[in-house]
Amino acid sequence: MRASSLSLMAACVLAMAPCPAQEPPGSALHVAIDAQDRIVFGQGFNDCDLDALADVVHPQLRFYHDVGGQQDRNAFLAAMQANICPASGPKPIRVLDPGSVQVFPLHDGGVLYGAIHSGVHWFDLREPGKPDVRTGVARFTSVYVLEDGKWWLKDVLSYDHRAAGD
Repeated sequence: MRASSLSLMAACVLAMAPCPAQEPPGSALHVAIDAQDRIVFGQGFNDCDLDALADVVHPQLRFYHDVGGQQDRNAFLAAMQANICPASGPKPIRVLDPGSVQVFPLHDGGVLYGAIHSGVHWFDLREPGKPDVRTGVARFTSVYVLEDGKWWLKDVLSYDHRAAGD
């Protein structure tokens, strides 16, 4: 009887503990992280502005891909150049599912130090003179850290890659 009373009390205490909630769209944090996503994927992935991308990728980036393996910052930027930004031929394009995006704040002692950004994105293939063709879909979870007033992409999980129709 005593153990079940303690368990019930512990459950009640844990239920009252503050838990970080998802940031609503339009909040300052959501807007800041959305802006980072536009740099990483809009400018970096889609427009191949690799200088803009490199400027927001943390020196200690850890990137985990369920098909392509693990990469550090240098390998990630090299793979972007080689695989996403070809000199010619078809070009992959990332399209965010805006309804899937979630942003969660990360605090340490009440101080914001980062954010978790997750969602679903599609991938299209673009060829000059042709309409884009949807080729795949995947999930992502990224951790952005705030250091000296600047947001950095620090950790990325890119997973659940599937063909567009699956």
